[in-house]
Amino acid sequence: MDSQNLSDIRYAIRALPTLKNRLERLERQIGEAEDNVVQLKEKYEQESRDIERLTDESFSAALLRLIGKYEGKLTKEMQEQLQAKNEYDKALDNVNQLKAERDELAKRIESLKNQQRTYEAELEKRKKWLIDNADSDSFKLYNDLDKQINALAKQLVETDEAIRAASRAAATAQEALQSLRSAEKWATYDVWTDNGIFSHMAKYNNIDQAQSLLNRLDSQLQDLRKELADVNLNLSAGFTTISRTTRAVDYWLDNIFTDLNVRSMIRNNQEYISNISGKIQSVISQLKRNKEKIESDIKRLEKNKEELLLTLNLDK
Repeated sequence: MDSQNLSDIRYAIRALPTLKNRLERLERQIGEAEDNVVQLKEKYEQESRDIERLTDESFSAALLRLIGKYEGKLTKEMQEQLQAKNEYDKALDNVNQLKAERDELAKRIESLKNQQRTYEAELEKRKKWLIDNADSDSFKLYNDLDKQINALAKQLVETDEAIRAASRAAATAQEALQSLRSAEKWATYDVWTDNGIFSHMAKYNNIDQAQSLLNRLDSQLQDLRKELADVNLNLSAGFTTISRTTRAVDYWLDNIFTDLNVRSMIRNNQEYISNISGKIQSVISQLKRNKEKIESDIKRLEKNKEELLLTLNLDK
C-alpha cells in the first residue's frame, strides 16, 4: 500500500471516536423513545376501551342517550382515540427512524474499523521493515523518537504518583481543618459559658481528631517530598500541639484566660494548616499542568513516528 492511500485511511479513521460517541447517544435515544412508545400505546388502548364501553349499550350509555348527550360523548372519545393513535404512530415512526440511523451508523463504524485494522497492519509491516533495516537513517530516527517517548512515559507515571500523593495530603488537611473548626466553635462556647465537662470533652475530642489527622498528614507530606524531589516546597511539620498540661489548667482553673489561650492555639493551627493546604493545591495544579504538557509531547512524538512510517519507501 502506498503512502497516499495510508494517509487517506488515517484521515478517515479519525472520525471513529466521534462516531462511536454518536452511536452511544443514539442507543440512549432509542431506549427513551421505546419507553415513550409503550406509554403512548397504553394511552391509545385506554381510549379504545373507553369507546368500547360507550358502544356496549351499558347503563351509562343508555342514560347518555336518554338525556341526548351520547353522540357528543362518543365524538369526544373518538377524537381522543384518534389523537392518541396519531401520537403513538409518530412515536413508533420516530423509533424506526432512530434505529435506521443507528444501523447505518453502525455500518460506517464497522467499515472504518476494518480500515483501521488495515492501517495498523500496514504500520506494523513498516515497523518490521525498519527493524530489518536497522542501519538506515530512518531506523535511527525512529529509535530516537521511541526513546524520547519512553522517557516521557516514565515522567508521566512519576507525575501521576505525585498527584495521588498530593491529593491524599490535601484531603487529610481538609479533614484536619474541619476538626479544628469544630474545636474552635466549642472553644468559643467554652469562653462565654460555663458548661463544665461537656464542652471540654467536645472541644478536646475535635482537637484529638485534628492531631491524629495532622500526624497522618506529616507522614503523607514526607511521601510527597519524595515524589517531588525536584520541587522546592516548605512543608515541614510545625503543628502546634495542645499539651496535657494545657488541658489540665484549662479544665481545673476553667477561667476565661486559659479558655482564650486554647482558642488562640486552635486558630493558629487553622491558619497553619490552611497555609499548607494552599501550598499542596498549588503543587497539584503545577503537576497537572506538567502532566498535560508531557501528554502533549508524547502525542507529538507519536505523530512524528507515524509520519515517519507513512513516508517510508519500502521498494528501496
